[in-house]
Amino acid sequence: DIMAVLLLLPLLLSISYVLLGLTIYWERRKYRHFPQPPLPDSPLLQCIFGAVLDLKRRKKISPGKNLCMLLSEYRDENGWDMFHVPYYNRNLIFCADLESVGKILGDPKTFNRTDDANRICHSVGGTRCWGEYSILTEPGTHVWSTKRRLMEPAFRKAFLKTTMTQINQIAERLVGRLYKKQDTIINIDEEFNKSAFEAIASCGFAWSKD
Repeated sequence: DIMAVLLLLPLLLSISYVLLGLTIYWERRKYRHFPQPPLPDSPLLQCIFGAVLDLKRRKKISPGKNLCMLLSEYRDENGWDMFHVPYYNRNLIFCADLESVGKILGDPKTFNRTDDANRICHSVGGTRCWGEYSILTEPGTHVWSTKRRLMEPAFRKAFLKTTMTQINQIAERLVGRLYKKQDTIINIDEEFNKSAFEAIASCGFAWSKD
């Protein structure tokens, strides 16, 4: 019995490996219409590593860069706005097209975020992205719809045109404050919050900066 198990074990491992390889191959075929980084010449290494070996080579050249920076090199070198990166058994789609990114972030009704996706995008370093109550990281629920309806009038093109002069003046004052503090440590959140509050007060309620 033990001998039979020992004989069957390599066969089962081989079958499992072939099935895993076929699964990865068929998953990657879904994205074959996207450009992709250089892959190893060996089909076996392609299946196992994907673009990992090329990313490791780039990491060795630029050890200070993280994964996003390394992926950005493909965009800069090839002019790709969207491309496919096989990463072990994962398929990463890197999108740098501003219109597409804006649609995904600004329309969770169409691109509704699952609980897992919302959990992953919810925070960076333990801090909620885009603020605690941001509509950009809100799932496409009735809560998001309510927030969007409340904010939408303030971002209509006709209204924004009437406030551009005030917004430009506030931005110039912000640049002036930062310029004066260029040789010191700046709390950038405090400076941006101050300018944001000034813009809301000035454009929304006609209050002066005083």
